[in-house]
Amino acid sequence: MKKAFVSWSGGKDSMLALHYVLEGGWYEVPFLFVMIDRDTQSVPIHQVHKRFITRQGLSLGIHTRKLYYKYPIDNKLYERWVTSEYKLMKIRGIDTCVFGDIHLDDVREFKEHICHKAGIRAVFPLWGRKSADLVAEFIDLGYKAQICAIQHDKIDISSQGKELTKDWFNALHPSVDRAGENGEYHTFVWDGPLFKFPVEKPC
Repeated sequence: MKKAFVSWSGGKDSMLALHYVLEGGWYEVPFLFVMIDRDTQSVPIHQVHKRFITRQGLSLGIHTRKLYYKYPIDNKLYERWVTSEYKLMKIRGIDTCVFGDIHLDDVREFKEHICHKAGIRAVFPLWGRKSADLVAEFIDLGYKAQICAIQHDKIDISSQGKELTKDWFNALHPSVDRAGENGEYHTFVWDGPLFKFPVEKPC
């Protein structure tokens, strides 16, 4: 079976992409690739400490490959560092990167550009699907996620730390993408079908 690594945040979208790849038998996945801010030791924006990401990997039985950098970072420097990491994956015989992006064209183009420079393939299993359908499917599959970061001007601060449920995302203001694709909210997945054991929640 061909090998792929997953661009990982610890959240619902990267988890659902991983689920599709593994359950569909598309690839073997030896690594979850995650960016960590050196100062906070956390996933930027998601605000999840690296220890929770490590525990996710242990429960999933997949090694987490962490790239440490200072956030925020210049795009050119980001591109150089990530391209180097992707090239290392190719040296290991892993020539595909799986992403959990849904519908932001500019983000996809940037990621495809980096993959092309590294000589690897970019795969987007969730691309073009409706956000609400994806979140509902994620929940129906039995995954559990905690809301770990929100844009306070879009979502009330009381949502911080809540479990992601259909009632919660259906009650969001119509201007908010149901999957938080525009950064309105971020999640941490702590249990589900691929987990060997539940992971401690970050908050």
